[in-house]
Amino acid sequence: MSELTTPEELEALPEGSIVRADNGQIYMKERKYERTGSWWVIFNEQFDFKTEDIELPAAVLYEPKVSGDE
Repeated sequence: MSELTTPEELEALPEGSIVRADNGQIYMKERKYERTGSWWVIFNEQFDFKTEDIELPAAVLYEPKVSGDE
């Protein structure tokens, strides 16, 4: 499990990645409603969060393979 310490590292994760923020909250990266930039959701929440809303450091819990990754 890797630890991210900058917003740029969070931004570099592929869509569908799941992280645990420093405050213990679990977020999944997704793109909704054709918005630009990265948006994150908390399971069972109706709100979206921007990358800068996530308390760092954050631990990567899951990172999906991107097409072309071996």
